[in-house]
Amino acid sequence: MKSANDLTAEIEEARKFNIKRMELNKQKRAFEEELIEFNNGINYFTKNFRETPVFNKYADIIERAEPKKTNYSVMDLCTQLLKNDSHFNEEYTAFQRYVNEFAGKFRLDNHFNFIIRNDATQGEYERFA
Repeated sequence: MKSANDLTAEIEEARKFNIKRMELNKQKRAFEEELIEFNNGINYFTKNFRETPVFNKYADIIERAEPKKTNYSVMDLCTQLLKNDSHFNEEYTAFQRYVNEFAGKFRLDNHFNFIIRNDATQGEYERFA
């Protein structure tokens, strides 16, 4: 027959074991959630981002990037890159409009004989600016 001290020790061991198991289960759930979020991000990247002009523009940087732990999800990074590109395109369109307006204020015979074509490339606008 077990003594009261032995029973108390066994109960204490069982309690410690249960606490440790609960902590491990909590960590396991956190890892599983992180894995699910990562997999969702990879799926988003593959299905929605990889074929975009933004990816093609930055592909060499993205593919050469060193893998590191970050606070941002893959989906958040892809979405932010797309937003940044959209914002750049909006700003660039306004910039083109201002350059065209500015260039239109000068007559060819009394200035530097510059002409900005309507089909000018981004590089031509940047050189002009």
